[in-house]
Amino acid sequence: MTELENEFIRIFRDLRNFYTMGKKYGLSRNEFFIMKFLLKNGPQKLSTISQESDISPSFLTGITDQLIEKGYIERNRSKKDRRIVQISLTKKGEETIIAVQQDLIQYMRSKFNAFTEEEIQDLIRLLRKIP
Repeated sequence: MTELENEFIRIFRDLRNFYTMGKKYGLSRNEFFIMKFLLKNGPQKLSTISQESDISPSFLTGITDQLIEKGYIERNRSKKDRRIVQISLTKKGEETIIAVQQDLIQYMRSKFNAFTEEEIQDLIRLLRKIP
C-alpha cells in the first residue's frame, strides 16, 4: 500500500469513530441522522425523511419506533388533515442531539487544532477536488 492509501484508511477509521459517537447516548448512526435532520428542518413526514436519508420507509418506521420508545421523538397528526403524520423531536430528543453535536464539534476540534486556518482552507479545497 502507498502512504496515501494508508492515510485514507486511518482517516476512514477515525470517521467511523466520529459517526459512532452517538452510541454514548444510545443512538445508532441512523437514529443520529434522523434526529439531526429533525433538529435542522423541524417536524417532517416519514416520506420526506426517507427520501433525504435513503432509508427505506419500512426500515425508517422501525427506527422511528425505537426513537419514540426512547422518548426522543413523537408522532403528531396534522390538525388540517388527520391522514398526515409528522415526526418531531421531543424536548429530551432536542437536548440529546444538541449534546451529541457538541461532543462531535469538540472531537473535530481536537483533530484539527494543530492546523492553521490556511491549512484547513487548503484541505477543504483539496477535498472538494475529489470526485
